[in-house]
Amino acid sequence: MATIPVSFAGLTLAALPLALSLEGIMNGITRPFFGWVSDYIGRENKMFVAFSLEAAAKLLLIRFAHDPVLFVLFSSLTFFAWGEIYSLLRIDLDMLVVTASPARTALKNSQLTCGEAQGI
Repeated sequence: MATIPVSFAGLTLAALPLALSLEGIMNGITRPFFGWVSDYIGRENKMFVAFSLEAAAKLLLIRFAHDPVLFVLFSSLTFFAWGEIYSLLRIDLDMLVVTASPARTALKNSQLTCGEAQGI
């Protein structure tokens, strides 16, 4: 299946190299697209959409992996969702850790400034 030629946008390549070539393109498209979506529906809602899109794309990829054209299509959708997840998941996790850290809670309860807490 990896060597079966697939034509897409005027290119004819084997299915696997074409799918891997589209990864960089999809990664470049996904960040501004999901940034725009995030502005309208919020970061957490957008992440829900991206995770759901990736889950559906992976399930469909597993189901239709035997068809070279669908393999390229669904692997591209998977790469599309990956770009968003890896760009903003870290930000949400950092915010979760920072807001829940004991040091931040102690600092908030003591009403100290950051400079006072560090001994500056």
